[in-house]
Amino acid sequence: VGAWTANDIAHQAALEHNSAGDMGTTILAAILLPSGHFALVWVGDSRGYKVTPSGLVHLHYVHNLASEHLERGTFDGGEDEAKKARGANILTRSLGRPRGKLRLDGGPEAMRGHLAQGERLLLCSDGVWGEMTDEIIRTSVSSADRPATACSALLAAAYTRGAEDNISAIVAEIR
Repeated sequence: VGAWTANDIAHQAALEHNSAGDMGTTILAAILLPSGHFALVWVGDSRGYKVTPSGLVHLHYVHNLASEHLERGTFDGGEDEAKKARGANILTRSLGRPRGKLRLDGGPEAMRGHLAQGERLLLCSDGVWGEMTDEIIRTSVSSADRPATACSALLAAAYTRGAEDNISAIVAEIR
């Protein structure tokens, strides 16, 4: 019910601002508790990561053609090749579409996890993750002394690489 309500609100806004009503939006939201437990909910192509001292953990697949092919095993190359494939960035789920054109498959996806001391949670748009390798993202986030500094480093790196999509990032940690 909540997913349909959010979709209907977004679709009504699309109709008010675009006579065709042909636009949508994506969302990635997180709740992080002081204990380190967190929950994510998403629709679209923004990504959640857990950044640890030893690496970068993708917390979920995004809703675009490239990720769905990778998840199903119907793409022979790796993620870097999938990002460059024709139509790879086409969304397979979003909010704000007419119900007949929307594939919610039961609503937004959600997951839970835990952050330990020294780990960070990163939420970012495809304008960030689409322009950088996992190693650049991990280094930018883990080498920063504070979450705000990590966000600034990620945004600067995305701008430097000529990001063509929206660029946003949130980094959180427990203390």
